Amino acid sequence: MRRFWLPLLLAAVALRLAALALPYTPVSDARWYHDAAVSLARGGGLAVDGQPTAYRLPGYPFLLSLAYRACGARVGLAWIWGTLATALLVASTFAIGKRLYGDRVARVAAAGIAIYPALVLQTGQAMSDLCFAAGSVWLIAIALRPSPRGWHAALAGIGIGLLTLTRGAGIVLLAIVPAVWATTGAGSTTGVGAAFRRPTGRLKPASTGYEAGSGPRIVSLARATLILLATSALVVVPWLWRNDRLFGQPVLTTGTGLNAFIGHHPGASGGYDPAELPLPAEALAWNEAEVDRALLGHALDFARTHPLDELVLASRKIAHLYALETSAVTALFQGDRPASPALKYALHAVSQLAYVAVLAAFLLRAFALLTRRARLSGTQWAGWIVILGFTAVAVLFFGQDRFRLPILPWMMIEGAAWLGSRRPDA
Repeated sequence: MRRFWLPLLLAAVALRLAALALPYTPVSDARWYHDAAVSLARGGGLAVDGQPTAYRLPGYPFLLSLAYRACGARVGLAWIWGTLATALLVASTFAIGKRLYGDRVARVAAAGIAIYPALVLQTGQAMSDLCFAAGSVWLIAIALRPSPRGWHAALAGIGIGLLTLTRGAGIVLLAIVPAVWATTGAGSTTGVGAAFRRPTGRLKPASTGYEAGSGPRIVSLARATLILLATSALVVVPWLWRNDRLFGQPVLTTGTGLNAFIGHHPGASGGYDPAELPLPAEALAWNEAEVDRALLGHALDFARTHPLDELVLASRKIAHLYALETSAVTALFQGDRPASPALKYALHAVSQLAYVAVLAAFLLRAFALLTRRARLSGTQWAGWIVILGFTAVAVLFFGQDRFRLPILPWMMIEGAAWLGSRRPDA
């Protein structure tokens, strides 16, 4: 194992040292996270420009603020959390790959994550994406263990609550984790997921009931899910209470309406292209929760009255989610940067080519499954459950390649499984 991990560690460190030399100044979303972390570090609460806010969630600003308290408000400290998140992401990908497909697939997938160009460039950016992705993949790695007990479910619920306070998309894990639990009993006689399997690892085609002994397992899954929901709520409720006191509404975030409107308005592309906001003049006196509710109402009205447009937009959102790999490089070169255009376009090319290779292997794996040249059993469904869950979030709002980050490790694992199936000795 040392012959695998040591060269991989050296390669990952060397690439990130090279990225450390690139110029970076936080703007846009990253600037918001930096300013919010500065406010937290100075004891001002989650505030930007001196105003309390819930536009984004407090998890990542809180992490940044811990480093800012200790070492000063320098955005370069984002490297601390980016490096830790990367290590967790690589380790979790390896553990999942080994559990699902064996050591060979695990090594390919972990190596891919460690040296993937976009992840290298994102390591030091003051954005929540990398920490959220690492946390969600680690959580699923833990959920793949069979027979979750009450304490296991409680810890998973706390983890989901914390991830939801990092990115709102974390709420979909409340559905993903129980679905993953339901797969963990396949191929064994233990685990709550055994209630959903046949000896072949598949659902009964026209079943009128589960096999003998499945009733207690269904009850076990239901109990674990209830504990999961309850502990997640306990983590999130204080934040909702804070927002209710500030804005008169117990909102999770005041960015939901804007994000929904970006994906549901006349002329929407399916990606990030905010249009002119349809707000009345009196909106200048509204608080941010009231503005958010108005924008959400416009988005819902559009979705209800334009069903055909919504179908077209869904495909566009998926295309924006899966087609390109640009956000990591673009974030380094927003505004004026002391770097040559040649460097910018070279990084774009390398990032996109690396992603095309991953996407090609992933699509070939999906094709093999659809044509039944390959089959899934039990826990091997976990990655596809995660992919479906986070893709659904993008369809509800809008697609952007950085939203693909929690999906990327699963694409790596499934792509590596396809590569492994091509070997004569596989």
